[in-house]
Amino acid sequence: MVNIAYNYLSMKVLFFIPLNFKYSFLIVVSLTSLLLISCHKEENNEVYQEASMKLLAVNNEVLSLSGSIAGNLVREVWNNNTGNDVSQIPLQSAPSTTVGLTSLEGPVNGAENYGARIRAFLIPPTTGSYTFWISADDSGEIWLSTDAKPSNKVKIAYTLSWNNSREWNKFESQKSKTITLQAGQKYYLEILHKQGGGGGNLAVQWMLPDGKVESPITESRLQAYTEAVDLNYSSSPAIDLYNKHNLTINGKSINGGSAPLIKLTNCSNITITGNRLSNSKDVGIYLYNCKNITIADNFFTRVSTGVYADHTAGGIVVNNNQFLNMQGPFPRGQFV
Repeated sequence: MVNIAYNYLSMKVLFFIPLNFKYSFLIVVSLTSLLLISCHKEENNEVYQEASMKLLAVNNEVLSLSGSIAGNLVREVWNNNTGNDVSQIPLQSAPSTTVGLTSLEGPVNGAENYGARIRAFLIPPTTGSYTFWISADDSGEIWLSTDAKPSNKVKIAYTLSWNNSREWNKFESQKSKTITLQAGQKYYLEILHKQGGGGGNLAVQWMLPDGKVESPITESRLQAYTEAVDLNYSSSPAIDLYNKHNLTINGKSINGGSAPLIKLTNCSNITITGNRLSNSKDVGIYLYNCKNITIADNFFTRVSTGVYADHTAGGIVVNNNQFLNMQGPFPRGQFV
């Protein structure tokens, strides 16, 4: 028998369905605090997750029935950022907002006084020589690494002054030299865009080895960028991150304590995957005021609750996690 439990505050509803089911489903809860569902098999005092769950909601609306977060591209935007040069973008601070894209093109004639950054892994379809172009108002740059490491990036094309939308040949610097890329290899790609007053646009195109031009480059050629972070917590096995963005927590074994084993506050665009979380009197993963968080392929054992999310801004995906010997009682209102 499989027990699917939904719990919010004093509400608790139990459903029972046959064990041989294999479902991947989307549930949207019309509540400020989101989440959700616990799905598991109970046998010999052990609890083991059977269903694959994908949850995605923002402001009580479904964003995507597939469970993905607006594609493989994330556009980070810093609002109220005056000036026309990309050097004025405050990249060391958290962005004002993040927006999903389906291609390397930003809005045309939108807001003023902002800076933006797009990061992704570029995956060439064939081995050969590629050429890139950028068009931007007021300025923009293309940075490409020789591999998947951001530290090896070099500037390959740029514009120091404004272009009309998709105006590729106003300045010689907008076009890169030919660059040899290997099919299937990951290359770190970074686009910087600065908009001052009036107008505003950004687009990036490339020419493939066969001479075909893709304008703009679409998300099918890209993978979502996540940044590995060095998590050295000498005083505690737990991870507690505040106002962090665009990173991955992977391969951690976190054991014991009376607080959440992984706690994220005011964070966005974070992937938590491949971790072992065990022996906590509290939740395995706690999210507060977070958005675009993917929790996948983790192993939870002897924790009170798997995942708890409070005041989420949307884009919370929970998928293919395993739960063994969950302890309870659940100290928080929503759980997975």
